[in-house]
Amino acid sequence: MARTARSPYITHLISQLNITRKSTILDVGCGPGTLAIPLARRAGKVTAVDYSEEMLNLLKSRAGKAALKNIVPIRCAWEDDWRHHGIGIHDIAIASRSLNVADLGAAIDTLIEHASHQVVLVERISPTPRDPEAFAAVGRPFKHGPDYRYTLNILISKGIHPEVHHIEMSGHQRFATMDEAVAAYAWMFDDLTNEEYDRLSSYVKTRVVHDHDGNLVVARKYPQRWAMISWQTQRASDDQPSSPPPRSPENQSA
Repeated sequence: MARTARSPYITHLISQLNITRKSTILDVGCGPGTLAIPLARRAGKVTAVDYSEEMLNLLKSRAGKAALKNIVPIRCAWEDDWRHHGIGIHDIAIASRSLNVADLGAAIDTLIEHASHQVVLVERISPTPRDPEAFAAVGRPFKHGPDYRYTLNILISKGIHPEVHHIEMSGHQRFATMDEAVAAYAWMFDDLTNEEYDRLSSYVKTRVVHDHDGNLVVARKYPQRWAMISWQTQRASDDQPSSPPPRSPENQSA
C-alpha cells in the first residue's frame, strides 16, 4: 500500500480528469483508497468498490483520519449483482489497474452501465510495472501477459474508439534504505525463497546510486508506463445539445 500511496501516478491520473465538487465517481477495485481518498477531496461523492473486506477497512480508517465523509465503501466483486448492492449510475466510472478479470468484456459493459458521462480504464504498458531483468536475476521466467492493447481490441470490437493517454513515471525511485529498495522489487514475485531474495538484492544494488543527501536512488531500466483509456458514454452524447440544421440557401441572408 505504501508503495502505491507514494507514487506520483495518482497525481498524473487525477490531472487528466474533469472533476468538480458536484461530480459523482465510481472507483472499482479501490483497494485501501489509493485513488478514492484524493478523488474525494475534489468530488462530491466517491463510491469505492472492492471485494476485499480488509482493503475496505483500511479505506474506512484512512477516510476517517482525513475527515472525509463523502466516500461510500461497498464490498462487491465484478461478478456480483451490482443492483443488489445498490451501486447506481455515476458521472465517471473508473477502473484503475483493477481489470484482472476472467471476462474483461463483461467488466467493461458493467462500467458503461454505471457511468452517465465517462468511463476511465488504466492498464499497464508491457513489460511494466514489472522488470524483466529482475526476473532474469532471480532465475524465473518472465511472462508479460496481455497489456492495454488487448483492452483496446475489445473496446474496438464493441464500437468504442477511446482516447489513450500514456502516463510514464520517472525511471528513478528514491528510498531511505536498501531493504526498502529491495521491497519495491520484491512485490513482483510470489513466495521468494531466501536464495532468490539474495539474488534480487544483488540485482537491485547494481541499479542503485547514492545521491547527495544520503538516500538511495534506484535507476530502473524500464520506467513504469500506464495507458489511461477513456471515452464518453452514450448518455453523455445524448445530453449534448444538437447542432441546428444548416440554413437552406433561400433562407440565408445575402
